[in-house]
Formats: sequence, C-alpha cells, structure tokens
Amino acid sequence: MKRPNLLVVLAAIICACEGAPPANPQREAEALRLARRFVDADTGANLDVMDSLYAPKEDMSYCVIGFDAYRIITSVTIGDPHARGDTIVVPLTYEVLGAASSEDAHHVGPQNARFVAAPSIERDSLVGAPDSNRRFRFSCSRQVVPNHMTADRMSAKWVPALDSASLAAWNAVGKQRPNKHLKLTGARK
Repeated sequence: MKRPNLLVVLAAIICACEGAPPANPQREAEALRLARRFVDADTGANLDVMDSLYAPKEDMSYCVIGFDAYRIITSVTIGDPHARGDTIVVPLTYEVLGAASSEDAHHVGPQNARFVAAPSIERDSLVGAPDSNRRFRFSCSRQVVPNHMTADRMSAKWVPALDSASLAAWNAVGKQRPNKHLKLTGARK
C-alpha cells in the first residue's frame, strides 16, 4: 500500500481552506458601539441594558447574568475588533484593584461590605454576530460577566459600609491609584 506524499496532502488541505471574508467596517463600527454601551452599563451597574446587548441562548428567552462580587477597576480599554467570518471579537482589558462583596446586614450589622485587594489585569472578549433578525448582538454563551465597578463608584456607594479590615485594604490600594476617574480608552471611533 502506497502512503500519500506529505506535501501533496498539505497542498490539498491548504487549497481546500477558504480565506476569511474581508472585514465589514459597518459591522465593526456597530460592534465597537455596542462594546462601549456594554462597558457603560457594566461599570454603571445598569444590568437592564444587557438584555439589548446579549443574544440569549436558544433554550432561554434572556441571558442569565449573575455574580457574587464586583471587580473594582480603575480603567478599561476597548481593543480593536477582529472579524472571524460573520463573528466579531472585541477585546476588553480591565485594570483591577480588587473585589467587593456584601454580607447579610441582619447577620453582620451595618458594616456589611467587604473588599479584598487583588490588583491585576483582566482580559476578556465580547464575541458577537448577527442574530436571526440580522441585528448584531453579543453571544450569551461567551459573555463577559458585567461585574465591574469603578473605583469612584466604590468610594461613593460602598466605602461607608466597609468593615475595618476591608477599609484598611481599600485605603492601601487607594494610595496607589493614579486616576480618580475611570479611564475609557481604546479602539478608534
């Protein structure tokens, strides 16, 4: 039995593969517009907007969004979109200070907010494509969890309820924080 030549097999595979279709500037612009809406809703805790941004999975009428803690951020960068067929991937990069959560105030009292310092960089991607109505939306199955809170919002809404250990951790990262306001940088407009 004769074995096929490796070069012949490789040539056949390469010829059988189609190149990716050219980028669609309007679809990329729509992906960036929706990514900005996502970031605004995410950092502002406006979860109602998420229903218009995410396409639900086939077996549910809406995208289930849930999380246990907020990631406290100083900035988020929206990267340039990348097309893969009719799918567009929009990279997001968050500068994270740590995580905030709350306990039951009936059990622990009015100082029920908790903060754990954990500075890091979080990289994620919004993945979207046209839905059955040809409307561009992000995929629920590859969702970015909308659990990001700006450091300013943390200061205004949660710091008064922090317990003493959490307040000490918050003050320690607060001294290292270069920007008081959220920095939204990234892709072209």
